Amino acid sequence: MFGNKKSEEVKSIIVTTTDYIVNREITNYLGVVSGSEAYKAVDGIHNQDVNFDEAYQKAVSRAMRRAVNNFNADAIVGLTTTITHTGVLQEVLVTVQGTCVSLN
Repeated sequence: MFGNKKSEEVKSIIVTTTDYIVNREITNYLGVVSGSEAYKAVDGIHNQDVNFDEAYQKAVSRAMRRAVNNFNADAIVGLTTTITHTGVLQEVLVTVQGTCVSLN
């Protein structure tokens, strides 16, 4: 069950905020997966979009890798994003969470 899949397999899974995938049937709900990444909020307001985007992409990539490696999932549905100011060194934590599924 646990192992390292090729990066091509990780890139090929579907990630969506919806609870379904059009024209695909969810055959099995496998479990919940998450990923997170922190960034410094001290770079000035003009860099916040870039910093958030980079942190978000890293968090999603971590969740995707876990979905494939830990659950052998075809997709992550219901992806949510939480943004938290940690209060430590002006860091912002971006966390994503979703449900791993198998598709027909």
